[in-house]
Amino acid sequence: MADNVSSPVSTALEFYADRLAKKMIGIGCALIVVALVPALKFGGVGLGGGVFSASLMLIATGKSRRSNAYLRFDAGHFETKLTLASGRQKVLYSAVTSCDVSDKLVVVHYREHGQPAGSKPKRIYIPLGELRADDRPLCIDAFRTRLRSASSA
Repeated sequence: MADNVSSPVSTALEFYADRLAKKMIGIGCALIVVALVPALKFGGVGLGGGVFSASLMLIATGKSRRSNAYLRFDAGHFETKLTLASGRQKVLYSAVTSCDVSDKLVVVHYREHGQPAGSKPKRIYIPLGELRADDRPLCIDAFRTRLRSASSA
């Protein structure tokens, strides 16, 4: 028996930093071939290990950029994961004190809840060059509509 319960509709808006992901994966695959030639010819001696490690890092970074959201806008907050090694940063819209939006960079100033009003706000610098060209205007619009304190730079 199948339940006729529908799942709630997600209103999340996600953007991926996959503009260069295909190139990274392609270069990583090419470097694997370059690393295998000395390994097979000279029995693993030479630069093959370093080149092989670099190629694996490029492939892992490219795959991560294609599968993990760079920016995600939800109903009450947005999250960002700017680098492969960093965790997700979650910022409530109510915690944002100001937001400077330009075509290439978004700077979000926010105070975590529980901090005094006079304390210095934290900043997140979000470069938009990582996004696909057709996603950038949508992302800028999402910042301007969801953050009431967003200003154009």
